[in-house]
Amino acid sequence: MKSKILVLNKSKGTSSNNQLQKIKKILNVKKAGFSGTLDPLAKGVLPIFTENMTKVIKHLDDNLKVYKLKALLGFKTDTLDICGNVISYDSRDKLNCLNDNKIREAIKSFEGEFEYYPPKFSAKKFKGERYYSLARKKESFNIKKIKSNISSIILNNISNSSFELIVECTRGTYIRSLVESIGNKLGVCATLSELERIKSGPFQIDESVSLYDVKFKNNFYYDICKLFNTITINNKLLNDILGSNNYKKVNIRLISDSLYNKIISLTSGDEKKILNIILSESGDERLLMTSFFSTNGKYDYSHVEIL
Repeated sequence: MKSKILVLNKSKGTSSNNQLQKIKKILNVKKAGFSGTLDPLAKGVLPIFTENMTKVIKHLDDNLKVYKLKALLGFKTDTLDICGNVISYDSRDKLNCLNDNKIREAIKSFEGEFEYYPPKFSAKKFKGERYYSLARKKESFNIKKIKSNISSIILNNISNSSFELIVECTRGTYIRSLVESIGNKLGVCATLSELERIKSGPFQIDESVSLYDVKFKNNFYYDICKLFNTITINNKLLNDILGSNNYKKVNIRLISDSLYNKIISLTSGDEKKILNIILSESGDERLLMTSFFSTNGKYDYSHVEIL
């Protein structure tokens, strides 16, 4: 069975797609995708889904991201990180005016809703074209403000030339822009120098594996049963479900009262939908079942996807 999930610890200095293509080659799979792109500068958690497991991506609750970062004070680049060209400097005297309290106060002020301009070297689009493509061609374009939520910032190390943070934020937050904004608040230039994603939704760095692990070790896959409640059924019931005329509108109650009751027992009564992994007794076959409920909590139907 080639439909799997693995949590890759992406290497610094390479693109997310580059790592994905290497995984596809190592595992000899035709279809694979990842959740949450990481810039070449960044390393850390990159969840990868192969073959039918790519169907899971749209169901993931991966809005929460956690990053470790280091920023340097005193200069700024066109990409807002150390991969770019330096475009401005600060004097040593200006940096010497900073102190720990001032830096701490500025950094902590960004907790909560964060409205900002994303980097011009980013994957956002202007009239159908990526920002970074327009920036490379040195074309002018309007950059619209976006909003993120910074739920917490932990300060690890601070000086008048750098700071290190752990940032918990919503999906789509541009950490480079956060660093730039902190610098603006302090009245100095700031540039992202190191970035590591240590959590992406349910996936954490201590569950991640390297390309070496994927190539030379066993047992590196992520257990999908950690993501959704699992119900084990016998092969006859599995075949009855697969024999339904329409996978998109299966009435489980008409197929099996026992399975229906198990699904209902896992609800709190106010969900509009719930997801379950349906596992065969042998463990060789899996279904992802999404069950939908009306506004009054009454069961409507289930959507079945083969994993």
